[in-house]
Amino acid sequence: MKRGIAILCALVFPCTVFAEADFGASPYQRPAGLVTGGSFIDLIRPIPVCGKLEREGWGGDNVKPREMHNGIEDAKWSYWCISIIHGPDGKEHLFGARWPESSSKGHMAWPRSQAYHAVSDSPTGPFVVTEELGPGHNTVVYQAKDGTYVVYVIDGSYQSKSINGPWTKVKLEFDNRGMVPVNMSNLTFTRREDGSFLMVSRTGQVWISEDGLKPYRRISGESVYPKINGRFEDPVVWRDNSQYNLIVNDWFGRTAYYLRSKDGLHWTWDPGKSYDPDVVRHPDGTKEGWVKLERPQVRQDELGRATHLYLAAIDCPKNLDKGGDNHSSKSLALPLTVNRRLAILNEAAITADTKEIRVEIQAEDSFNPQTDVDVQSLTFGAAERVNFGKGCKALKSEKSGRNLVMTFNGTGNGLTDDDFAAKLLGKTTTGELLIGYARLPGQPLLDPLPVARPPLLSRKGDGTLGLAVTIENFGLAKSAPAQVKVVFKEKRRAVYAATAAVPGIDPYGAATVELPGKGESLKAGDTCDIEVIINPDSRRPEILPVKGVKIP
Repeated sequence: MKRGIAILCALVFPCTVFAEADFGASPYQRPAGLVTGGSFIDLIRPIPVCGKLEREGWGGDNVKPREMHNGIEDAKWSYWCISIIHGPDGKEHLFGARWPESSSKGHMAWPRSQAYHAVSDSPTGPFVVTEELGPGHNTVVYQAKDGTYVVYVIDGSYQSKSINGPWTKVKLEFDNRGMVPVNMSNLTFTRREDGSFLMVSRTGQVWISEDGLKPYRRISGESVYPKINGRFEDPVVWRDNSQYNLIVNDWFGRTAYYLRSKDGLHWTWDPGKSYDPDVVRHPDGTKEGWVKLERPQVRQDELGRATHLYLAAIDCPKNLDKGGDNHSSKSLALPLTVNRRLAILNEAAITADTKEIRVEIQAEDSFNPQTDVDVQSLTFGAAERVNFGKGCKALKSEKSGRNLVMTFNGTGNGLTDDDFAAKLLGKTTTGELLIGYARLPGQPLLDPLPVARPPLLSRKGDGTLGLAVTIENFGLAKSAPAQVKVVFKEKRRAVYAATAAVPGIDPYGAATVELPGKGESLKAGDTCDIEVIINPDSRRPEILPVKGVKIP
């Protein structure tokens, strides 16, 4: 793949030497048997063309002809990261970062970029800049619980009670809760059911703020990203009407990956890619050959569903974009196939023995399931099966008001206790992709999230080791009584362990427990790795690893 890209670029940009770091091959290719709709990349639709495609303007032949009114671009500025929110005025409000294209450092002038605000009547643009907020990069906009608009930028934010400003520079606060600090240059935010906010940091740690303004407190020790050899950055997280969603960019592999979650802390990696450089295409199938796509963001509708994917795009390797030349960058707006509203009508939990599954496909404006659904194309069940053309087949359909109720043969649904939602996949009567998720019956709507702080160690007066652990519940339901186990390891071998009972904890509450045991094998001055394990005997224990702890 690298060689093919290099040959293409040599043709488009002759007599140019490319840096090795500019190109990479994804370490993860589309799995065999994955059907259309089994991967997030399949949801990306062609960009609408307003009038005719244009060849005039900046950019190499690889990105011409193109739709220059899509997203935001012009010859004066290099545009990069953007984030979209639907405003109270019914317009689409874009907050992004840009710098003069004439900058002597070319693309590498991005650290001096300015955060700006632009507006459009359409999610795909064109957007018109209305104001500059001030210095900033990696912009992300959200509306906090009290209605305050927050535009995050690296090392700060701009805040206002109105989407049109005026804006005040405010430094967001982050609490690592005793864990080793991580890179905080790419942050992404989504509102939870109670108006609190979940944030994912650049390296894949999860954080919670009670209102989007109070300090974000870190609740995960390790990254939630796929365990593959990716160079990850630029996450985007969003919650819709059925689940949390996460896309993370692999800058070296020039691709991205998609994950799903019930609670925002425990994630399932779906197969395939989220996007790659080939996704920017026109209705006639022709493509715009951008060299790199980064900084994904999504626009959400009133149900939280992603309707558009936004990407930063550059027409050449970053190190070849010089000030005042013909190369530059822009922000793209790509329409998505929107998930359909579904409801499972079975009251009992669905198991391998369930004979039939009844699913209501709900009507919406411009979507009539009674006439628009190709019933015979539908499959339903665990995403891991449906994504590969398996799952349950339709037995019959019936009308229910404006909605359509499908009855599926329950055989082979593939759903287990680890699943929280089932997937519907098929086509419309016009051959378009049809997709949706439904929460499973018997699953609580709100979950507890009890997570531990690193333990506090002390040496008591009698020489024994004191050990205390604080457990905090960042979930939206009271946690059940649990067990906490602390394991000390030297060279990966357990040398000491202690266990204690933890009471039930209310949302945003905490409990501190003392763990019994003398710790005779732990000598003062020794260095150990520690694991704090909540419910160690369960199928899915919550584990906090703590490296290099010095014994007092």
